[in-house]
Amino acid sequence: MLALGLAVTVLAAGCTTEEGSGSSTTVADATGAPAGEGGTAVDFDTDGFQAAPDVAVPATGNPCVTNPYELPVVREQLDPAVRAEYEAALTPAVTDESGYALTPEDAEAVGLTVEELRDWRGRTAPVGFTPAQYQEFVSTLFAAAIADGLRPSAVDARLKGSLTTLFSGPHKPFPADPAAAAETYFKENGEWPRAWWCPQIHRRYGAWFGDTTARPGQRPVDSMFALDVTTGLSDIDVQLSSDEIRDEVTAKYESDPELRAFVPDLVNPRAGFYDRTVVGATYPNLSAWADDWSDLLGRRVAIAAFDARGPQNEQSRFKPTDWTIPSPVG
Repeated sequence: MLALGLAVTVLAAGCTTEEGSGSSTTVADATGAPAGEGGTAVDFDTDGFQAAPDVAVPATGNPCVTNPYELPVVREQLDPAVRAEYEAALTPAVTDESGYALTPEDAEAVGLTVEELRDWRGRTAPVGFTPAQYQEFVSTLFAAAIADGLRPSAVDARLKGSLTTLFSGPHKPFPADPAAAAETYFKENGEWPRAWWCPQIHRRYGAWFGDTTARPGQRPVDSMFALDVTTGLSDIDVQLSSDEIRDEVTAKYESDPELRAFVPDLVNPRAGFYDRTVVGATYPNLSAWADDWSDLLGRRVAIAAFDARGPQNEQSRFKPTDWTIPSPVG
């Protein structure tokens, strides 16, 4: 257990419980809410907020255009009982913005368990957490905030990313084939995968989709890790919005000439969050909290801080379907 030296009473961090019943033809948006009741699914992954422009993929040189060893395309088959459990957990359907509905095969391929889907739909935990872990995640978040001098009641806290929506945003399209997966690898790493790695990408892709033609429009959670395109699991982003944060981060930045020399812009010009180096210098306990939970979960936990208005770009501004974290203390 993470120890921050502060006792904080944990309140349930869930929001509205979503009903798991309904016909298989009922479609939900990527938050799990029935279509028409929720907002557009968005993605708040850290990579989506980099200030650098999108990486241009070369028109030639992709080593994975063909399957080097002509491996057979064999789709792994689910046990009928397992399929039935997944189908129940995925009803109502969970879709991306293209209308693609997550399938049992998709869930199995990316490592989503039936229990995780049930916890996610009930808002007792996002993907990647057990409910007990998530309660500790929330309690230690606010303990770290208190240790850094923030009043929890003055902070709007939300989780963003595919761990809360099951799909990334439209700025992260799902690769249509193994060659496109290699292009995604290039965008993530700035170089092509080695030719000897292409059979692995082809094998993973074939085991997932076989000879089927339907593809997600957006990336399911952890899908690039499942295809061996990235070495890390999907991030989880903790969005903290407060005018107290604005005032303290600004004061820290303006009073520290070395920090100003190192960080040219207090506010990220693309995403509108306060520079993470400055936030970390202002709130060392929150920074340590994020590092500790990154190690514990095996996926990056990143803090994005804003003033009380929250993010102002259309993709990431406050929405009714956001995964909010109520303050457990005043």
